[in-house]
Amino acid sequence: MNIQQFSYILEIEKTGSMRAAAENLSVAQPNLSRSVRDLETELGITIFRRSNKGVKPTREGLEFIGYARRIVSELNEIEAVYISGGRRGNMFSASVPRSAYITDAFISFMDSVGDKLDKVTYSEMNSTDTLSEVKFRKYDLGIIRASREFTPYYDELCQKNDVEYIVLAELKYVVVASARSPIAALNIVTMDDLRSMTRVNYADEFIPDFPFAKSGSSDFFGDEKNRIDVFDRASAMSLTEHDPTRFVFAAPMPAQSLADNGLIQRQFSGADRVMNDILIYREGYKLTRFDKAFIREVCRSAGSCGCTVLNFSADN
Repeated sequence: MNIQQFSYILEIEKTGSMRAAAENLSVAQPNLSRSVRDLETELGITIFRRSNKGVKPTREGLEFIGYARRIVSELNEIEAVYISGGRRGNMFSASVPRSAYITDAFISFMDSVGDKLDKVTYSEMNSTDTLSEVKFRKYDLGIIRASREFTPYYDELCQKNDVEYIVLAELKYVVVASARSPIAALNIVTMDDLRSMTRVNYADEFIPDFPFAKSGSSDFFGDEKNRIDVFDRASAMSLTEHDPTRFVFAAPMPAQSLADNGLIQRQFSGADRVMNDILIYREGYKLTRFDKAFIREVCRSAGSCGCTVLNFSADN
């Protein structure tokens, strides 16, 4: 196998068509097809399913494409730095959970140092994906969220994924709802107050390496009929604000974020579980001054929202 084959595979996956990929790559289609078949034979897997409607990756193919994309990205970065006469410059990258207080921290961080950075990569995703992205060097920093009850497993989880960790903050989920919601009149919300309401749920809060596989808010209710599953924070907040009969469990939010989105947050009497927000970075990685500045902002924002900030030193 070689890097050219990886590039072929990525273009085919992007276009969903052998013909379109061949045109974009300026390669004869028979040669492109032969290269893919040779790679599939070498790996012992089927990367693409062919049909009259085009090509789609198989489950094994999707896994391989993920590896190929990371390898090509790393090689492109090496070429940019060492071969094309470029330089790494000041770079910052972080993958974080969907949390308004972390977004608040990122905004403040960019306001203070953004003009000094040559490249910034920032994404919100679930903890499982963050672990993978940090492990495979797509991001320098990650923040994952997991229950404090799993503390004994943090070492094992991080060693398995070749990352180091620091627990930054502890929090309990609150109930977030429209300012027009009937629960806006309450100081503390109970389970009974929510029975007739529809929960907006992040469908992929999941860390499979922890016991029982649950790491987020999705197990407060168990099986339920009134639930909307989403995968991004903007959709969750929009759905919640639009309808006063909806709510979402979330980390405590900054007051300004609530006001800007027409939302309120209330303590939930059933939130006994304490969640940890955990900084991760690959083994041997040395935190830059920009990383440390971002982490300080995360701790500041967490504290301003009522989270318990744990020990982070700028000397880490």
